[in-house]
Order: sequence, then C-alpha cells, then structure tokens
Amino acid sequence: MIEYIKHEGLMTKVVKTNEILYLNKPMISIIKSLCYEKLFSYEGYKKAVRKKLDISYKIPLYVDEVLQLFPIENTRNYENIWINSIMIKDMRMGEEGVCITFFSMHKIYVNTSLNSINKQINRLKQIRNMLSKHFHV
Repeated sequence: MIEYIKHEGLMTKVVKTNEILYLNKPMISIIKSLCYEKLFSYEGYKKAVRKKLDISYKIPLYVDEVLQLFPIENTRNYENIWINSIMIKDMRMGEEGVCITFFSMHKIYVNTSLNSINKQINRLKQIRNMLSKHFHV
C-alpha cells in the first residue's frame, strides 16, 4: 500500500509498505493514473471539491478507503509530498519538522506543522462523509 509519494532527483519515489519504487514519471502523472484506475479524472475531482467544499488550495485526494492522499505543499511545487493519511501511525513535532511514522515503521520528516496536517486529514474526512452520503441517497 502507498505510504507517500515525493520527488527524488529526476525521479518520483513511491514508498509502499513493502517496497520503494523509483519511477521516471512526474508525480502529477502518477496521481492522475491513480484517479483513472478508479474511473475519475484528477481535474474533475479538484473542480468538484472546489465547488462543493469551498477548498481551493492543497486539495486532498480521496481515491478509496485505503488511499487518501494529502499534499504537504502546493501541488505544483516540486518539493511537495503526497502522504497517505490511512497509513499514518504517529506524528510528532521535531527539530526537522513533523516526523510522520507509518505503520510499516518508515519515517519521513516534512516541513510543515501538525496543525496543517490535521487540517488536511479533516478535509479528507469531509470528503469521505460527502461521498458516503452521495452513495446512500
């Protein structure tokens, strides 16, 4: 399962529970592919979230129950990292930023605040709630 996605040199690093992949593709291409696998477009998703939830910046991506990604920075920023919130075991503030520990015990330090990450996780909950209401009408 994907834990996080980030640029590393000229490659995109996809860290999964049991493997690390280095892909010769832009990160946004990987994000779009994840959406297409579930039969929706990233552009359409962003447009809908903007309209329905009035979120216009750092829009989190709810793909399914096990893949719920949020960006640490602006999605066009090369330094951005996409984190799968479902895979987070623990978060702590450290000297290098927030240390995120995943269930696999992989760790990553991100230059943001705990408040910012919690805001993104809450946005994902909003999206999940909206989707569950939509399918149960």
